[in-house]
Order: sequence, then C-alpha cells, then structure tokens
Amino acid sequence: MQAAPPLSPLDHGEPAAELQRLVAGDGSSAELEADVLRVRDRQGAILFEYDPERRQGRLVMPTGDLRLEAPAGNVEVMAGGEIRCMAAGGVALHSATSVRMSASDGTETAGLRVDGQSAALTGRRVGVHAEEGDFRITRARYAGQWVEAGVERAELMFDKVERRVGRLVERATRAYHYVEELHQLKAGRSRTRVDDALDIDAGRVTMKAREDVDIDGRQINLG
Repeated sequence: MQAAPPLSPLDHGEPAAELQRLVAGDGSSAELEADVLRVRDRQGAILFEYDPERRQGRLVMPTGDLRLEAPAGNVEVMAGGEIRCMAAGGVALHSATSVRMSASDGTETAGLRVDGQSAALTGRRVGVHAEEGDFRITRARYAGQWVEAGVERAELMFDKVERRVGRLVERATRAYHYVEELHQLKAGRSRTRVDDALDIDAGRVTMKAREDVDIDGRQINLG
C-alpha cells in the first residue's frame, strides 16, 4: 500500500479540507478528510467510517455477507443507549445451550429463557394480543389467586372433567344440560327454588325417603 498525493478539492468558494489517501494494489483505499476516517473498497464504496466530531462509527458491507467470529472466545456488543436490529428478511437466534433475554428497572426484572428442554417467560405482567391463537400442550398446570375471563363464545370438549371447589356459584340467563346416559347428584343437602313453575316430565318417577315426605300447596292435583 502506498500513499497517494492529496486530491485537489473542487472550488466551491470555501476552502476544503485536505484529503489524505492510502491506496492498496487492488484499488481499495483508506482516506482521512477533516478528521473523518473512511475505508473504501476498490469500487469506492465505504466499508468503514469514523467521525470523531459526531462520535459516530459505521461498518458497511455493500455487497456480500458480514460475519463476526471469535472461535475461541466470546463476542460482546455493549451500548450506553439502545441496540436496534433491523432486517429485510428473518432474524434467527440459535444457541447450543440456552438463550436469555431480560430487562430490569433496578427493582423488577422480566425475562425470557429458552434452553433445549424448556422455555420460561417471567414478569410482573405478561400480555398476549393476537387475532387468532393455537395452544397445544400435553399437560398444563395453573396456580394463581384470581382468574377473570370475558368470552363471547366458548366451545369445550373434554373426555373427563373433575372439579374441586370450596364454593361454586353459577349465573345464567338460560341453562341447558344434555346427558345421554346417567345424571347423578350426591349431596349432603339439596335445595331447589323456582319462582314460577317447576315441570318434571319423565317416563317413570320414583321418590324414596327414609323419613317423612311433606307436600304443601294451595291445591294439589293427583291423577
């Protein structure tokens, strides 16, 4: 690489900064102009630029790929401000062990951890917003203090359902239960309260009590 003589700047009525350039045999060059350092390829495209006045550096690969490698060490990217990643195509992260992302304000921490066996999402508040979703989980467990759901329509299909609650309260405008075979209720006490009318329609009715049976009404019709 040899030093090229300074180029004569175009005269725009103001004095221009002197351009210093080093040119390699293939035509690539390094130049210094007004304290701005640039490295160009043989076509003249900028590969690297550093501007000390703006405190800004730029690494560019006009054509082809750009790859950072540390085969025997780590690669760290650190910034005092934000780090932004933008791509015209996809963005892929892969690790042989695990991938971790976290954010903290000094008191609370939220994060995502993915390894070969599991994925964990933690945070004081987690929100999922989507037009459509598909969840396929072989076995799920939920433990919490409060659940609130507002659904316009729900269709549930279970092979077996078992509920154990301390107190169950259900409110509905209309409720229909269809049982093909047996409907059995076992309770310590059972009470039915109907404001208007109670209709029982069955092929056969059997009522059995170990003690008294009381029927009270203003008028009782049998037969």
